Amino acid sequence: MSIPITLVAGYLGAGKTTLINRLLHTKIDLSNLAILVNDFGDINIDAKMIRAASADGQVIGLNNGCVCCTIQDDFSQSLERLGHEAIEHILMEASGVASPAKLKAQCHYPGFHPRACFVVIDAVNHVQNCNDKYIGYLVKDQMEQADVLVISKRDMNPDFILTSKATQVNAQTDEIITLLSSKSSIAHADASTQPTLAKRNPPQFTTRTVALSKTINRQVLYQALLELASVIERAKGVLETSQGLVWVQQVGASINITAAHDQTATGLVLIYQPDRAAAVEQQLLRLEAL
Repeated sequence: MSIPITLVAGYLGAGKTTLINRLLHTKIDLSNLAILVNDFGDINIDAKMIRAASADGQVIGLNNGCVCCTIQDDFSQSLERLGHEAIEHILMEASGVASPAKLKAQCHYPGFHPRACFVVIDAVNHVQNCNDKYIGYLVKDQMEQADVLVISKRDMNPDFILTSKATQVNAQTDEIITLLSSKSSIAHADASTQPTLAKRNPPQFTTRTVALSKTINRQVLYQALLELASVIERAKGVLETSQGLVWVQQVGASINITAAHDQTATGLVLIYQPDRAAAVEQQLLRLEAL
């Protein structure tokens, strides 16, 4: 029997990991569900966050790039492994810079098939991202390739309206949890309306993992991240502060710092465009000097 693969895609910081953690905290029986996490960076922060809420062995983290391009062998090996286990459904969290169309193509693997693609849309940052000259078309492509659009952060922007023919679901509702956990088929987006990705040059991103040489005050860290906001796309990780270990999640000027219980300091993963490397380096030097 072919195993369905449900994709959860969306741009950096849209709320994919938060959505999957919501699913893992429900009372739904997920014993036959496997979760694949593809994180962009040399520390798989998203898998680490999800692993804290899941059963041992339920998460297979895929590091160092986007599963639709640079780590295809790793993805195939993960599917091969899962094919020998008592798995009936796979949920895959894509990298924030992944193309849903390419991911779907990879899911046509012996013994597996793509079920549907859920793309998470950030109600706070979506319009700004769409208008960005570097990443705009990527964000639009992700949206247009969705079978279901999951609107996150609507509570922070209740007037957000998204024009699309795809089904739209609020990320905070029980409906999205039911849709994600189900193995039933969902109508796929019409391939004839999809953009031709091969004719476009995807935006380039680079990552850097920062391990601070000294413990930093939590408020000082917050201010430093605010200064980084103009030169990075995303920051996430676990850091040691004078108030204890903290999770750091940043999308632009939106910064969330929370206590990281039962974790070890792993550093801070920064995701940014290569032409901003010098500006990032300058900000990091200022951070170290604090």
